[in-house]
Amino acid sequence: MADDPWSQYEFDLDRTKDLLFIAGEELGADLFAGDGPRLVLTTSSASPATVAMAGEVVVMLDRAGIAAELQLEDAALFFGSTLDNGTWDLAAFRYTASAGQAAAVDFLRLFDPAGIPFVGSNFQRWGTEDSTVQDAKTQQFARIVQSLTSTVDVAEVDELLRRGERILAEQAVLVPLMMHEEVGAAWWANEISGIDIDPVSGPFWNVAEWSDPLG
Repeated sequence: MADDPWSQYEFDLDRTKDLLFIAGEELGADLFAGDGPRLVLTTSSASPATVAMAGEVVVMLDRAGIAAELQLEDAALFFGSTLDNGTWDLAAFRYTASAGQAAAVDFLRLFDPAGIPFVGSNFQRWGTEDSTVQDAKTQQFARIVQSLTSTVDVAEVDELLRRGERILAEQAVLVPLMMHEEVGAAWWANEISGIDIDPVSGPFWNVAEWSDPLG
């Protein structure tokens, strides 16, 4: 999108430990001794790159004093009932989108509080009817999404996108680990099949699986 509101978060391990100490006092638990809840990071076992990245996140969480473990699931399970039913603490997966304003609008709509899974794709269940997080920010975001679907003013859309993305960052609805601009092959579906996007390995990572769809 137009700006990067996630840049407000600097890497500060000491600040993280201070916040954990405060949270531990409120819970009456020594989080650094493992007395607090254990965080499970779930992801699909299908992508070695995603598994490696998720493993590094678990290591970093442990270093910060947050007890964490990695849980790998078959892709059908992870992208099926696990995400749909919200049965995860943290989940690592990727969003693939095109460039341009329309694609940015579609991305924000993924987090629409009205888009509970099976109706939409708000897998975080942020602000949904069954969520424990329903406040002024989720209501404001819902109004922004509604406005994005009704206005045709380009300048207004840009401003709504900025406001919406800022809310996502401030509320930490998602934490982008990396953003990758993919420049890949252009193709026609009736000429090449098997092309898939991997944001880590590049556009030709599975070229051995490309084939003529007509045999």
